[in-house]
Amino acid sequence: MTALFRATVMLVTLVGLPAAWIYYGPLPTGAQKVVDRFVDVAREAMGWQHQLPVKQAWDQDKAAPRFEEAPFRQQSDESIRGQHETPQVNVSAPPSSPISLVSATLPVAQPKMAATDDLAGQLEPHFSLLRKLGAADYALAHWGSEGNLYRFHCSIPFGSEGLMSREFDAIEADPVAAVRQVVGEVTSWQNVQLDAAHSSTQWR
Repeated sequence: MTALFRATVMLVTLVGLPAAWIYYGPLPTGAQKVVDRFVDVAREAMGWQHQLPVKQAWDQDKAAPRFEEAPFRQQSDESIRGQHETPQVNVSAPPSSPISLVSATLPVAQPKMAATDDLAGQLEPHFSLLRKLGAADYALAHWGSEGNLYRFHCSIPFGSEGLMSREFDAIEADPVAAVRQVVGEVTSWQNVQLDAAHSSTQWR
């Protein structure tokens, strides 16, 4: 019987009173004194002389547990700047290496004047010979529908007073070959003329 009484008092003290405090709030002053007296009697009956007052069981502030924040480690400006800055790369060329704007693999176009001068150098000896042979008029020009051929024309006067002329021309893919052909024809023709004149002189 004593055990049942102790269990009843314990349940009322530990469960009933805190529940009443939570749901109904603090008791009036007169009722609170009665409850405190009842609690003291129950403690004396059960031997709880050194326990804490029951009021502390439900008089605690209902607040969420607080956690200590980890100490904030302040980084220096140098470390922050080093994390966000992009490393600079020196892209300047070394002083000893020259900078060329033209690639060595690209062919350099030669001036057209060089090819013209070279062709004139090859043709000038033939033109000089034609002038010695008496050529009064000669010309080298492109020929053909596509202009990929060359025609060389030459006029050689003959006769006692040079009133007549003989026309020579040649068409070749190579301009030098066309001029050579005309020079050869003029030379052969004049040789024939000289032989004929020499023969007629002998028969007189």
